[in-house]
Formats: sequence, C-alpha cells, structure tokens
Amino acid sequence: MSNELQVTDLGFSISDMMGGSTGAVYSNLPRLGLLNDPIMGVIEIAGKKVRSEAVPGTNFKLFLDEDTTIYSDKVDIRVFFKRQRWTKWLSDSKDFMRSVIAEHLNDDLKDTAGTFNCGRVSGYIADYASLSDAKKSYLRSIKRTQVILGLVKLVNPVDATGKAVAHSEWVPFVYEMKNTESINGLNAILKRLDTNNIPPLLKAITLTGAERQIENGKAFAVFESILSYDTPVVQEDKNTLADFKDWIANQNSYVLSKWDEFNSNDNFSAEDRALVGEFINMDEDE
Repeated sequence: MSNELQVTDLGFSISDMMGGSTGAVYSNLPRLGLLNDPIMGVIEIAGKKVRSEAVPGTNFKLFLDEDTTIYSDKVDIRVFFKRQRWTKWLSDSKDFMRSVIAEHLNDDLKDTAGTFNCGRVSGYIADYASLSDAKKSYLRSIKRTQVILGLVKLVNPVDATGKAVAHSEWVPFVYEMKNTESINGLNAILKRLDTNNIPPLLKAITLTGAERQIENGKAFAVFESILSYDTPVVQEDKNTLADFKDWIANQNSYVLSKWDEFNSNDNFSAEDRALVGEFINMDEDE
C-alpha cells in the first residue's frame, strides 16, 4: 500500500500553510541560516601550516543541538509554513527582541519588551528623510523577519573542518530570514506555486549560498532559489504540519507572556511605554 497522501487528506489548506490560520516549539527545532563569515582551518602546504577557509561564508548552517551543527553550500527545502514577525538584536543581553508570529506585518504586533513591533511605529513613515541619523539607524535595526518552517535536506553536508559527513535525511527546520534579496527570490517561487494552485510542500526548492558585497567591500551571504523536483506527501507530513502549528502557538504564547509581564504590574499601557521609548530615543538623538 502506498504511503503517499493527497494534500486534502492533511486537514490543512494551502492558505493554512502559507499564511492562513495559525498555529509554537517542538523543543530543539533545528534552525537553518547562512554563515556570512567563513570558518577558518589550517592546512599543510609543502610542510608549512597555512590558514585557509574550511567552510566558506556562503554555506548554510543547520544547528541541530548544542553539540551538532552541519554545513552545506546548498540545501533542498520543502516549505510547510510562511509567516512574519519583527525582530531586533539587543547587544547588551546578546539576544533578540521578538514580536509574535503573524500572517503579515500590517497590524501592530506585541513583542517581548512589552511594546509593539519591537519599537517600530506602525505603517509608512512619511517624514523618514527628516529623521536624525541616529533615529534612522534605530529603525533600521528593527528587522522585517520572514519565518519559514519546513523540511530541509543538506545537499553537500560537511562538518566545521570541511570534512564530508553522512546526513541525507529530511529534517524539520525553522529559518528566520531577513535579507531582502533572499526573501524576494524565495517568495517569487512560492507565489508561482500558489498561482498554479500547487502546495509548496509538493516541490523541493533548492537554495544555493552566494556572496554579495556592500559599498565598503565587506562580503555577506545571500541565497538564490530555484524550483527543483517533486516531493510527494507522505503520512509523516501530517504530524509535521501539526507540530509546526504547535511551534508557532508556543512561540506566540511565550511572547505574549513576556508582554504581559511588562504591562500587568504598573499603570503604563503598552502605548504609554512606546511613547516613553520615543522620548528616550529622541533624547539619544540629541
């Protein structure tokens, strides 16, 4: 008997998977990302030890647990869910401020600091050009973040020394991506699939790391996306979809609990707190 399923058997529509109903953490859900900076190693040439790139900065990294990260120059993914959130790196605590995960960023989203949108004003900022450089820098530090949940297979897996490792199975992952070029390339493929009424989990999308440079010459990594091969739905996909819905719900429960901590023990509303934050930021600009 075939273990393949029709998408309609899963109990989720295409809109569910790509931005309809929501559903937080399979604990220790593997996280996918790009290195940006190469991992350096030492090789021996003519009896001399020379530092060299063991893993290029354009490689993907799949963080499986505290002890295991695997790298690959390209990966195949099956997309189950696409969502959005705001994030901001906090250098003091070396952690991210995060908003709840939502279908889009058109509404104000509660965050882990007890405000909305990680401190960003909602909507279009008409007078952006008139803002001080410090204020612009603050706003730029708040990132539109696309959250992709799905299955990933590493095409050319290696360890941190660049040595090939055996890792050929599909693995559940979350990828919180911020680079506009990478996001636009992936979304163009997802839109094409949606236009043709093809659920994205039925197709593998191959992501390949690539190097770009900013004006000062510093290199950074992006990925390029191409539509690849068919990936039939199997029985386990039904459980994976449900787990991803739980992951989103748990993430949002955590964010909302942090938001409540900041807003339940004093007389300040979130709007008041955001206004105070604006005053503080204006003072910093001066």
